[in-house]
This record gives sequence, structure tokens and C-alpha cells, in this order.
Amino acid sequence: MADDNDNTRIFHRGKPIDDKDDQTKMTPGNQANKEKEKNSNPDSDSTIIHGMGSNTVKRKLVGWLVSFTLDESGRDFRLFEGKNKLGRNLSNDIRISQDGKISGEHATLLFRGDSFHVKDEMATNPSFHNDEEIKPGQTVEVKDGDTLKFGSNTFMLRQAWL
Repeated sequence: MADDNDNTRIFHRGKPIDDKDDQTKMTPGNQANKEKEKNSNPDSDSTIIHGMGSNTVKRKLVGWLVSFTLDESGRDFRLFEGKNKLGRNLSNDIRISQDGKISGEHATLLFRGDSFHVKDEMATNPSFHNDEEIKPGQTVEVKDGDTLKFGSNTFMLRQAWL
């Protein structure tokens, strides 16, 4: 195994987790994360994973999709600036695996400037905006409080107060 300085280190409650006790695979980190590790608060109650790489981009939270059809208690999905992919595939930002009528890559929700748009990604089953079918490949503007239907489930878009 390489020197500890070349590996990702995992901390829980400010203390390093020994890789003998944990099944997490150590992966290469970068210099910026090594600096964060040196400055970690040892009294912290949070779990911190350093070494995620310099490619991590932090996007601003801009809204939510809220559904009471996926779970009667309610379920929400965060929406971030830029593209938010929705579908059953693991690669999607919003993964809805329990609905067989949702395609692997069903739709894209885009937030740019100060508005949301939804695009049907040529899904097998149609997408709906306020009960109107979105044609395959068509992009439609979505406002706060509008409803979207993908597969068998209905969602309400809620925009964050920006």
C-alpha cells in the first residue's frame, strides 16, 4: 500500500478510521484535501471524507421536486443550478428506481439564469407539465408550483428563494 500521504483518509467524529476496521477502499486524494485533513476539527460530530479529488464542483441549490405519490409521507429531491437528470439509471441526479414507467434517462430539468426548464429525453412513456404532454425532445419552461408527471408519479416544482 502507498504512503498514507498519497491516500484518501476517512474521518469519523474527528478521528481517522483504520482501514482494517472499515471496508472502505482508500483512493488517491489531492494536495488541497491533505491541507483540509490537517485542519480538521477533532471534536466534530460529522463524518468527513477527504480526497474526493479536485474535480468536485459545488452547485447552488435552486429548488426541489416534491412528490406524495412516491411516498405518502412525501419525498423531495434537490435541484441544483445547471442540469439535473431524472430517470432510473444510477448515473442520474434524481434516481427513481421504483417506477417501471420511468425510463433510464427520462427527463432533464435545467436551471439557468432565474428559470427552470424541463426536457423530455425521448422517454418510452410521456412526461407531462401541468397535465399537458411534453413531446419527445421538447423543452418547456416550468414555474414555481407547476406539476410534472414522470411515469406513474406526480411532482411539484418548488423554487428556492434566491
